[in-house]
Amino acid sequence: MYNTVISDLDGTLLGENHDISEDSIKLLNYLNKKGVRIILATGRNYVDAKRIAEKLDFTPELITSNGAELTNTNKETVFKKTLDSKIVEGLINLDYKKYDKNTYLNLIEDEMWSGVEAYKEGSKMLEWQDDDWKFYVKEKKDLNINNTDKVFYISDHDKLVLLLEDIKKEFKDSINYAFTLPFCLEIFPNSVDKSEGLKELSKINKVDFENAIAFGDGYNDVNMLKLAKKAYIMGNAPDSLKKELKELEVVDSNANEGLQKKLKEIYGIK
Repeated sequence: MYNTVISDLDGTLLGENHDISEDSIKLLNYLNKKGVRIILATGRNYVDAKRIAEKLDFTPELITSNGAELTNTNKETVFKKTLDSKIVEGLINLDYKKYDKNTYLNLIEDEMWSGVEAYKEGSKMLEWQDDDWKFYVKEKKDLNINNTDKVFYISDHDKLVLLLEDIKKEFKDSINYAFTLPFCLEIFPNSVDKSEGLKELSKINKVDFENAIAFGDGYNDVNMLKLAKKAYIMGNAPDSLKKELKELEVVDSNANEGLQKKLKEIYGIK
């Protein structure tokens, strides 16, 4: 029986409303009481991910900002890596609207979600907001480039692919990147990745990867999925990702609680 469950949040554990269901809360609480280790790994920063984790009866280990920050079961930050200020400055001043004037610049800085222009009313991005997590518009000069977890751009996928080529030419191997959603290109510190976050966590509190299962739906989950003994890809993942990871079993979509169904099957829960 697997003793560790590693899961992505958005598109995997969470529903289409970007929140955790009551059934999922009960399921994770049950597994925790049975001694199963729960590790949540997400592109969200700690403050944002904590809103989900705090709905559980226990404190799971969190790998946030795509692996740039690790938090233990005592809610202590045991590892954190931020973007170099010169890189942040370069990403802010990049001509990111070159391919699409509707491209939006976002930062997670000072544990805050910020940007330099407001989203249009009804934008899908505003669905991530709640009472404890708001989007703030700032002047470029007011952004804290010295404490930025990540920079991300929102636009059509095809335009972001072109933008990424410019970013790679400019910053080469000094950054890492991921399409956490087709319309979201995220830039992280070099070597930051969910799998690297898991390895760092294992140095502090050994992770038994040979007895771990993992779930994910995005390209930023690929290396994480490869670390676990058994991994599953969500039905809502991009077809191109399913083809790349064709050896993995595809479970139902997050909208149909595919992860929850598979966990109940694995652990014999009715």
